[in-house]
Amino acid sequence: MRYVAYEQSKSSPNIVVDGAANDGTELVLSHWPNSATAADLRADLSAQIVFNYLDRPELHVSADAVTNNHFDADGLVGTYALTNPLEAAAIRDSLIDIAAAGDFDVYQNRDAARISFVLDAWAQPANSPLNKTVFAQDYASVANVLYEELLPRFPKIIQKVDYLERFWIAQDQHLDASEAAFSNGHFKLQEIAQHDLAIVTMPDSNSTPANSVHRMAIHNQTNCMRILLMQENNYELYYRYETWVDYHSRVLTKRKDLKLLAEKLTKQESMDGVWSFGGINDLSPALKLTGAPLSKISFDSFKSQILEFLMEE
Repeated sequence: MRYVAYEQSKSSPNIVVDGAANDGTELVLSHWPNSATAADLRADLSAQIVFNYLDRPELHVSADAVTNNHFDADGLVGTYALTNPLEAAAIRDSLIDIAAAGDFDVYQNRDAARISFVLDAWAQPANSPLNKTVFAQDYASVANVLYEELLPRFPKIIQKVDYLERFWIAQDQHLDASEAAFSNGHFKLQEIAQHDLAIVTMPDSNSTPANSVHRMAIHNQTNCMRILLMQENNYELYYRYETWVDYHSRVLTKRKDLKLLAEKLTKQESMDGVWSFGGINDLSPALKLTGAPLSKISFDSFKSQILEFLMEE
């Protein structure tokens, strides 16, 4: 099979990996909600769905074009597997690890995390080796360039990730520091299973709660899908991306809209502090404070209000 840009693929039979169908789509292999992926192929990651499809030749369609409407690690892995099935089969577990690192911020092998950091860097104008004019284009064009450039390079990136340190070093150091902080007790994680909640406590810093800890350091040690980050005077609650996709490993607790809670918390702040919630259908929505560097709500009060709100389910 061959990769074709999403817009161009509309006029020819195609398979969409990790995205939405278009006019030419014969088959969707995606963990997106309501994606029409066949029930017996479904899995947590789109990359796993692609491998399930490759394992089932009786389900194969005649389309020879593979496409996607956005770029990320899971999409790249799935597209690579369809366009290079024999090579992908030989490193199947490693590819799934890379996809999980990119989408869910979990990893088994540190190289998988580093490869996902390399892919992140390519997609960010400030860090990408691509010409900056690429990022002046519309998103569909940028995504297409990333696929065209990275698909042929992907095997070398996997094999030579140690030599690509300039692309992964910043995130890797942040991850190291976060994991060390948990190990030495500087950061603490408490699970409250009945609310599918992990509470991460950290001292105040010059960074927001979300920027003070690497998500992989959290997600690698808890299966909870609601993460409450608590500094001494600033807090953030987010839903993991797994709660947006069509997840199959286990039944996940449904998201609860935090908009009313945000309004309640805002009334307890000074005039500049506003609590907002990104939206129940966002990829990874967060309840967080804007307009003020620190919250006026005490640590204990904030924690108890979160637990009380979740208890109302």
